[in-house]
Formats: sequence, C-alpha cells, structure tokens
Amino acid sequence: MKVSKYTILLKLEEDEYLLINSRSGAVDLVDADVINLLHTLSDADPAVIECLKERGHLTELSPEQEVDEMEAMCSQYVLTHQERYTHVIIPTYRCNLECPYCFLLDLQTKGKSWVNTVIDSAHVDKIFEAATALDTSSRGSLVLYGGEPLLLKNKPIIEEILQKGRQLGYTFGMSTNGLTVPAFLDVLTEYSAALQITIDGPEKVHNARRIKKNGEGTFNEVVQGVDAAVEAGLSVTLRTNLDKDNITDFPQIVTFYINKGWYDNPNVSMQFSTVFKKPCSTYESLIYPGEVHEAVVSMTEKTPEIWKFGFDFRGVELFESIFSKGVTGPPRFWYCEATSGMLIYDPFGDIYVCWEHVGEESTRVGAYYPRLTWNDQYNQWKERTVFTIPECRECVYALFCGGGCGYEALERYGTLSKPVCYDYHNVFTTAIPALYKLMRGDNAQKE
Repeated sequence: MKVSKYTILLKLEEDEYLLINSRSGAVDLVDADVINLLHTLSDADPAVIECLKERGHLTELSPEQEVDEMEAMCSQYVLTHQERYTHVIIPTYRCNLECPYCFLLDLQTKGKSWVNTVIDSAHVDKIFEAATALDTSSRGSLVLYGGEPLLLKNKPIIEEILQKGRQLGYTFGMSTNGLTVPAFLDVLTEYSAALQITIDGPEKVHNARRIKKNGEGTFNEVVQGVDAAVEAGLSVTLRTNLDKDNITDFPQIVTFYINKGWYDNPNVSMQFSTVFKKPCSTYESLIYPGEVHEAVVSMTEKTPEIWKFGFDFRGVELFESIFSKGVTGPPRFWYCEATSGMLIYDPFGDIYVCWEHVGEESTRVGAYYPRLTWNDQYNQWKERTVFTIPECRECVYALFCGGGCGYEALERYGTLSKPVCYDYHNVFTTAIPALYKLMRGDNAQKE
C-alpha cells in the first residue's frame, strides 16, 4: 500500500490539511494524524486505511500502473468526447471597436477588403453541410464570433444562419461587444440566443479600453445592450478582461453589477480572464494568469461577492467545484476546446480550432469550402492530451491543468508535445487554501 502519485497535500492550518486526488476526484479535510499516517503507514487503524484507499489517496498500484490506468481512461474518454462538437461561425472579421489589447488587431494588416468580407449563403450552406456530417449523434451549440458578429449590415445573414441552424436542431450563443444588441433584439429573442458581453470596469476604465474607432467610449451603450438582453429574458455572460490597467478596479465592477440587479439575476453569469497575449502584440499592460488569480483571491477578503465570478483559466475553475460540491470533477485530459471538438469557420472557407488564432494561414486545420478537408495539424490537435506530453505524464497537477495552452506551446517550443504550466504549484498552494478559508467563513456566517 502506498500514497497515490495523484494525491496533493495542502496545509491549511496547524492541524488542518486538504487531501486532493485528481485521479479519484476526492477532496478530504484531514488532521495531522492522517498526514503522519500517510508518511509512515505503520500501526494504522485498518478502518482509516480502508477509507483512504476508497478515496484514492492510498493505492496498491505502482506509479506506472496508475499512469497506465489513467491513460486507458483518457483513451476511452476521447472516443466518446470526439462525437461532440461546438461549431463557431465568424460572419466577418470586421469590428466596430478598436480595443488596444485585442488579439485580432494584427489581422488589420490583411487590408480593408479582407477584413470587411461578410460570409455569404453558399459558405453558410457548406458550414451546415460539414457540421451535420460531423454531428452524427446529437446537435449541440452553434456560436457566432468575430470580429463583431452583430454589425448592422450583417443582420440578413445572421438571421439566415439562425434560421437554418434551428431547422437542423442547433442552439445558439454569441460573443458580442453589446453595442447593437437593441437593434438585434427581435432576432436574438426569437432564437433564444445566449450572449457574452464584455464590461472591463467602471465607466471611466471601460471607456479607456473598449473604444470605437473614433476614440469614443462605449460604456453606456454596452450597459443599455445588457439591460435590453436581460429584460428580454436572454441568458447573458458578463466578461471582464483583466490586466495591469484595470485589475484593481475589479471590486467596483462587482458593486456595479449588484446595484444593477445583475449579480443575483439567474439569467446572468459573470467571469473574468487575463488579456490574451500574442507574440506580435505591442500591448504593454499584460499580466501573468497566476498573478491575476492571486490578486483576485486577495480581493475576496474585502469583496467576497467576487467568489460568484468564474475564472476563465483552465484548471482553476475546478476550485469552485472542490468547495461547492466537495469533488474536483472529472480529470482534465486536455487543456481546452481546441483539442476537444471546437471548430471555427471563417468567411473565407477556412477552419480553425482556437479563438485567439483565427485568420492566420499557419494555424488553419482544414477547410469547409468548397468541400470539407483536414490537414496534419488537425490530427495533432486531436491527439494532444496530458499523456502525449512527456512532462505531464509525471506531473501530479497534470489532471487539473490539462497540459496548458497548445498554441502557446507551439509559439514557445514549436511543438504541441510540450507543456505550458502556468505555475500551477503556486496556484494550488496559495489559491486553494485562501479560497477554502473564504468559503468556510461564508458558510459559518450562513449558519
């Protein structure tokens, strides 16, 4: 009998520890006696040993056998998961904003004609031909993305996409800056589209970041768009992109949402994320994801309502499951949707798998027009798991982080078979104890 290689020990207080096992999904609060037992495994109460074994913290398997067992589970999981797709359509790369941190700014160099191109009916038909051929067992979500999908001139083709999609059994989501939501409200409500809309801070902060091409801010128009969507009963996710310029303003966003009545609205969810970095970017206010998480955890001491926000940082969102449900959830065999069935169709007939790297010839994984084809890079993405990355096979945190961002691995190392770790050790040792204490305090107050 030995301690599982997937068991993580975190100290909370002098006589209080968390045992987290990413293989079994168990999360247990234990005292120093249990920790000493794990170190010695001698003269132990058989009942305690049996309990630790059932929870996965103790095992009779060798570390190699544990890895082999998880790899077999991953292979089976891949077979079932590959039948599920999220289809994303980019009606146009054009946007009515010019945000200084936008990860698609470099696409402007392709020229106005390229940027202003709007998808046509022939391309839409080919997208649905490809999507329905892939979705053999069920129809899932279809997302509109950009650029800005809800530009006024796009309305006819947007309605066509939604009409054809509904006839084929799809549901809809849209990533929009929110400016034209009132003008599209009839269409959005008819097709029950879920929206993601960005608010980057209180009015002054947002207006310095989310700006029109003439330099005007957009805060009031965005708020009007959110109000219109919420009043219509649509599902809305409010997103905040954090970096050095607005991270200290995050508590003010929470207060604003509470005052607007959005915070407790069941149709409204909230998330924050770090501003994405591309190698060609000249934006100087970027911040490391781990720094954002530590800062936000610190803010929760004075603004505990932040806890309701999701963190769009793969692996970290499992913390909420740990403390709200007592389990870690299923193992993370890969990092994000780029590996697990997300396909992004642009107006020129190309297919991509990552939101942040659309429009780049080198990152295409295939084409849907004039016919569906795939290249070698697509197969490499489908095969990327923590078991195809040598370092991840040996890492206790691998089943939480999923190996990190594949595109960042390509940019750093030129291969998908390297990890991007995001300093997960420090995230675990600082963030989880802090969040546990916060939740324990909340629960105590409720009692």
